[in-house]
Amino acid sequence: MLTVLIRPLTVVTEFLDALNDSLATIKPSARLTATQKTVLATMIVGILMTDILNWVAFERRSLGTFKKRSKRTSCIAGTHKTKDKTTGGYFNGQELVFMVLVTDTVTFPVGFRFFVPDPALSAWRKNDKKLQQQGVAKKQRPRRPEPDHQRYPTMQALALDMLQEFVDAFPEIQIKGVLADALYGTGNFMDTASAITGKAQIVSQLRSNQKVASRNSEATVKDYFSRQKGVEAQLVIRGGKSRKVTLLS
Repeated sequence: MLTVLIRPLTVVTEFLDALNDSLATIKPSARLTATQKTVLATMIVGILMTDILNWVAFERRSLGTFKKRSKRTSCIAGTHKTKDKTTGGYFNGQELVFMVLVTDTVTFPVGFRFFVPDPALSAWRKNDKKLQQQGVAKKQRPRRPEPDHQRYPTMQALALDMLQEFVDAFPEIQIKGVLADALYGTGNFMDTASAITGKAQIVSQLRSNQKVASRNSEATVKDYFSRQKGVEAQLVIRGGKSRKVTLLS
């Protein structure tokens, strides 16, 4: 049976009213605004209905009622323009870099950081793309500014910082491997992560344009897979589903 998320449940509105009254006893001006109550109600009911914290899932269950994100977020830290794939426009949102600990018995989050892009680099990329479209030669376009890593660390730097913090806080836990997506498939990230974790195995998704060594020569991942037959196998992926894959090494 599909439960549709359209309006808050009575238990949720009663909880928010009690929360509002509790805040007012601390400080009268701390009462929730109508917008805050609506957002909290949407999140709580969404989590109850879908069993996860996922805006896309909330949108599906609400039949599109709860969808649009705000473009005015002056009171929320770390927000920046994010492309809205459904409309081609944008909304203001936060980007998280998070770390999850996976053990034989339990899996749970152990850290997160907010990622904020360097505004100077973002402005340069936007202008550079515009000039490229106009046919302006590279040597005539403004040079890429030096990134401010101190104020705006990269996602890779944030992940390494979390990894170091975890190792320092829990030296008794032996880390067997670190798994990250394609964004973290750089030599610097892998070497540093390996050093931090005591030479643990570092696994990252390959990009199609990355090169691999094969029989004393180099080839992109895309070309390598296109010319090698590989071995087909059934693997059990996340969620317990079985999927046919082609293995090459």
